[in-house]
Amino acid sequence: MRRSVRAGLVAVSMSTVVIAGCGGSSGSDSGSTDGATPPDVVAKGDDALKFDQARYAATAGSVEIELVNSGSQPHSLLIEKVSGFKKLSVSGKGDIDRGTATLEPGTYTIYCDVVGHRGAGMEAKLIIS
Repeated sequence: MRRSVRAGLVAVSMSTVVIAGCGGSSGSDSGSTDGATPPDVVAKGDDALKFDQARYAATAGSVEIELVNSGSQPHSLLIEKVSGFKKLSVSGKGDIDRGTATLEPGTYTIYCDVVGHRGAGMEAKLIIS
C-alpha cells in the first residue's frame, strides 16, 4: 500500500511539472501586464489644474483616451462639441478612467469640467490626423 501512495505522489508531482512547463511565454510580450492594448491618448491631470501636455495627437477613427490622476484633486475629461463621448472621471491619485470616441480629422479641445478647473487652464488640444 505504501508503494502505491508513493507512486501516486510521484505521478501528481510529474504532472504538475509538465503542466507548468507548458504554460511558458510565446515570446511576444506587449509589455502590458493585463493583456490590454495601450490607449491612443493618455492625459494626466495634476494639482496645478493642468493636463500634462498642451497638445495630444491621434489618428482618425476610434480613439481610446485614458485619464490618469497624478494629483490629489478630482478631475474629469470631456471633448468639446463631441456628443456620445462618456465623461471620464478620476477622484484620487493614481485613479484611471478610459473612454473611446470616434473622431474625424481636426482639432478638438479636451477639458476638465470640475468647478474652477477649466477656468484655471485645465484644457488642451487633441489633434486628429
